[in-house]
Amino acid sequence: VYVEANAYGLPVVSSDDSGGREAVQHGTTGYVVDGDDVQGVSQALHDVLFGDAIDPHACQEWARSHNVTQQIAKFEDVYQAVQSR
Repeated sequence: VYVEANAYGLPVVSSDDSGGREAVQHGTTGYVVDGDDVQGVSQALHDVLFGDAIDPHACQEWARSHNVTQQIAKFEDVYQAVQSR
C-alpha cells in the first residue's frame, strides 16, 4: 500500500514494526514512527495532511524504483548469489 500511495504522489505514515522501514524513506516519501508513540503518530499524520515537506515527485520516483518487475529482479539476483555458493 505504501508504494501504491507514493505512485500517486501521496506521502504515507507507517509504524516502524510493519515493514515501513523498508517501504518508506522517512522524511522523503513519508514518515516512519513508533506505533506506540501516540504523539509521534499524531504529528506525522498532521505533517502529511497539512505540511508540504514531502515532495510528491520524490514519492513518485521512489515508487517507480520499487515496482514489481524490479523487485523480482532483485530477488533473482539474491537467489543466484546464494545458489552459486
